[in-house]
Amino acid sequence: MCPPKIKLTSSTNSVGKYTRPPSLCVFAPSRLCVRSFTRSARGLLCSFILALQFAPADAIAQRSKFGLHRIEAQFAGPDGPYLMDKTAETGVGWIIIRAHWVFIERNPPSGPASNLPGRKSGNHAYDWSEIDAAVIEARTRALNVVLQLTKGPDWVTGAPAGCGGDLSESNDDCGLIANSRKDLFKLAWEDLCYNAAARYSPQVLYFILWNEPNLRPNFNPEKPYDNVINEYLNLIVVPGHNGIKAASLAAKVAGPEITTLDSYWGNWRFNGVDPLLRFFGDWFDVFTVHSYNIDAFTTVSKMTEVRLELAEHGWLGKKPVWLTEFNFRSGTCDQTDAQMEAQIEILYRSMDTSWWKRSFYFNLVDGGPCGFGLLLSKAVSLRRQREQGSPIPYLEKPLYSMFKNFAMANGSDRLRP
Repeated sequence: MCPPKIKLTSSTNSVGKYTRPPSLCVFAPSRLCVRSFTRSARGLLCSFILALQFAPADAIAQRSKFGLHRIEAQFAGPDGPYLMDKTAETGVGWIIIRAHWVFIERNPPSGPASNLPGRKSGNHAYDWSEIDAAVIEARTRALNVVLQLTKGPDWVTGAPAGCGGDLSESNDDCGLIANSRKDLFKLAWEDLCYNAAARYSPQVLYFILWNEPNLRPNFNPEKPYDNVINEYLNLIVVPGHNGIKAASLAAKVAGPEITTLDSYWGNWRFNGVDPLLRFFGDWFDVFTVHSYNIDAFTTVSKMTEVRLELAEHGWLGKKPVWLTEFNFRSGTCDQTDAQMEAQIEILYRSMDTSWWKRSFYFNLVDGGPCGFGLLLSKAVSLRRQREQGSPIPYLEKPLYSMFKNFAMANGSDRLRP
């Protein structure tokens, strides 16, 4: 691994000035990951590959610019096939499956660390079963999968006990990466990214590194450090990138997943997008952002700001941009389904796909009694089942059919990844 030699030449704000890191270096492809599989893991992988053979003939064809974020896919359990059916029926061609590290590797690695790819922090006991199921279900329905890796367990971050399993993203302390754990974190994170890419590529070609690092509940490394952007590069981007590329040179690294909100990083554009594209754009194959705003016009305006940064730094037309999460206000908690659909249509119709390639609606299922979902939560659905005698486990909101009709009517073009 070759970490970037980043020097802070000014400390006038939280971002400061940077020097570009040296050329990227990656490991050569290796068969070591295959040798390290157990018999059971080999069998599972073979089953995974065989399942893909029964995918529809257009499984690798792409359904336009429409995507759906599936934050709950890792926890779908027996409802997984039904929810993936409902995902595919919307007409989207792409989904993001969020893979929470904390539930994949609950315990620290054992045995001595080595220089072998995927084992730099020791021998890992990963549980990929939930992600395996979600990926197979998606691919057999001709959906293209983007795998997002995020949310480290407490043993690797040094965050307070229980933080790894707290997915509310509301506690600043849970974004901690303690100084005493940073060396372990970088090695274990690189191992995770390597093993994810080795396991799922080429059926999954896009891997997102982390989630909203400009918000403290997700990324709040212990000080002192010279600069938060440098810290983000050294802890998240460089080891994650090197792990993925070591496993598969065909795999694509997506990030930074910053939200278009001002935060402890400073202004989202000038203290986030600008330095990342100006100095570190080479580390991302796809540049990704999130946007939650009062309406689609505000979101499109912010995406236009991203375009201006791409043009300024020579990336326009060279580096695709994805809006990997978007929604408006509080979803159907404070808007009608028709108002929500109008905003969705404005956003998708405003996309210039020469640079803004894809947008992923967040999310499939409500997280509570109302929200961003296209489907009602299971708790609300069960209550209505009792009231109405409905056998459907997740009831559709009116927004579901509205979104589906729009996507199907406007997503007939077939694109390659």
